[in-house]
Amino acid sequence: MLRRGLRDTRGAVAVLVALMMPLFAVLLAFAVDTGNWWTHTRHLQTQADAGAFAGAQGPWFPTCDEPSIEKNANDYSGTTYNGQYKPSGSVTVLLNSKAYSDKGGSSFSDVGTPCQTLAQSTADKPAFLDVKATEAGLANIFGNISSIFGGAGFDSVTTHSHARVEIQGVQEEEAVRPIAVRNPSLYKCARVQLWTTKPDGTLLVPLGPLFTSFTRTVLSDTSTQFQVNGTATMPSKSDGDAPHVAVQVILGNDNCVVTDTFADPPGTYGVDFINVYKANETVGSTAPPKLGSVSMPPGLSDCNPDPYFATGGCTAVVKAYVVFASGAKTTGSGQNAFITINGVDAVASTDVGGTYWTAAVPIGSESGPNPITIAWKQKFGSVPNGNNPKDCTKGQGCSGTFDVAQQAFGATNDEDVTNSGDIDLLQVADGNGSFANSLIEGSTHNFTFTVRVKGLENSKPTDPPVVLRNSNQNSKRTGLVDCGQGNGANADHDAIVNGCPLGVYIWPEGTACVLPQNDPIDCVKAIPGNRRQKIASAIKDRINGGCNYWNAYRDSGSFDINNYILPGDPRLVPLIITEPADLAGNTNGDPIPVRAIATFYVTGYDGGAGNGKGCANEPYPGKGSDKFQVWGHWIKYVPLGGGVGNGQGCDPTKFGDCIAVLTQ
Repeated sequence: MLRRGLRDTRGAVAVLVALMMPLFAVLLAFAVDTGNWWTHTRHLQTQADAGAFAGAQGPWFPTCDEPSIEKNANDYSGTTYNGQYKPSGSVTVLLNSKAYSDKGGSSFSDVGTPCQTLAQSTADKPAFLDVKATEAGLANIFGNISSIFGGAGFDSVTTHSHARVEIQGVQEEEAVRPIAVRNPSLYKCARVQLWTTKPDGTLLVPLGPLFTSFTRTVLSDTSTQFQVNGTATMPSKSDGDAPHVAVQVILGNDNCVVTDTFADPPGTYGVDFINVYKANETVGSTAPPKLGSVSMPPGLSDCNPDPYFATGGCTAVVKAYVVFASGAKTTGSGQNAFITINGVDAVASTDVGGTYWTAAVPIGSESGPNPITIAWKQKFGSVPNGNNPKDCTKGQGCSGTFDVAQQAFGATNDEDVTNSGDIDLLQVADGNGSFANSLIEGSTHNFTFTVRVKGLENSKPTDPPVVLRNSNQNSKRTGLVDCGQGNGANADHDAIVNGCPLGVYIWPEGTACVLPQNDPIDCVKAIPGNRRQKIASAIKDRINGGCNYWNAYRDSGSFDINNYILPGDPRLVPLIITEPADLAGNTNGDPIPVRAIATFYVTGYDGGAGNGKGCANEPYPGKGSDKFQVWGHWIKYVPLGGGVGNGQGCDPTKFGDCIAVLTQ
């Protein structure tokens, strides 16, 4: 009986095993397929991520290169690199598609191509590169075995993966260089001080209180405009005393706690000028002439925006009223009265205000103050030998020169104390209208001074290079800062070549500064001392003779497949942007907030000027020597390194870097 029981048990087990074999086979097939599907699905996700990241490298800027973005995305999502494990199904990758390929999707059906999304980018609709990958026909054992044993069965498996990169404004960036550059459009405060002038036109003593009332407006081109208001009375003129009024502009950070002054006394000129004159002058029969109003009517000149403060070279027409003694003939045959303005012969005319003289005076580009001096000559008859020719009481010829009575200013952005910085408009108005640059002595005026400051901006292909100047009226325009490297010369050099050791974060307005004891940082500290040579030499070492691709971009106006400014080009240097006054005389170690991060493409440096052809550097665009200087172009850029986006779409027209952020 025992043996029979054992035989029955063995038989039952055999039957059970026979019955369970299909289940075991199905479970085994499922386990094998699950591992295979998981492996393929994960790799398909890797393909989508790699394609999105590769395409995100662009170039998106300065010109959006659609073919490269698409090629890189396709290549790295499996076409050339990162191929699917074998055996594999049919992999299809769609870019910017609304749906996967097996769901009727097609490339660019969602908004358009990557470059089209960039052209339509807004703060709430960032540009993007979307990758949808599908692997269809993935081999499986489970489905086939299931059908053999009566299950529903299926021949293949389709799997999906998705990745999207958005181009956002940068919030944090890696490998930024320890060089801070001031952006003039970030000035927050403006003031004006009037000065009386010496006979040579230089500043003498302040006239009245400092004008502190102002309004600030950010214009559509990102320039910042101030209108400063105040009341002042013109000085009185006495015989032998010829005071006029010069305009000094003071720009600064919040509440003007730290400021830059244009121009900076003592011994300097103003950046605008008001002629002060006596009304209704009369002259005795043999007395020297007297000078009345001297102006430069903008409608007679070709200066932009006007001759009192001009950007670029131009010709100013000076209009000077001069009262000569009786008997003076200013035109025609027998003319015996003459005027020259800055050495140029003037022509006399007459209107209701009397006899005035005009002459066209050249104003050089970036020439700073151009004092206007008026010389006169009058002949009363033949000059007896031995008589003093300057004695007008004895009937002979006389001549003389009036003190500086007017000034044109050629806007200059150099290191001299006459520098006007990035001011590109300065106009004087009173209650009677604009161009209040010639006023009667003792008169009181409610002034409005309009000051416009042009900020940093991205270069167009044919724009001339700009210079990263190292100083500005004893305040730094470009400063070496500590972004984690410390204060050693070798460490500074290495950080310029390789980047800051810490991530750099744009300072959230009103928060406490995060300094280099942390990572990332949103404030830096100025490094004391003069290391201009260190900056230029480190830039040179970083470039190490690499090709200057700006020339090809400039000449073609777009990218060429053989002439990219490629991501990783050593001439691409991300820099820290600060408020202007934050770098001004910063010797006490105050923290300097990081206001933006922007990329500078270097096209020349100290001792490295070229002819701007082929791969050669561009010529030095500044005045004087290129010693310690670096020049090039600000460009819009999406860096290769890591970082954090600000969650908003990148504005292609706005100054400052953008960054690629994986969002899905």
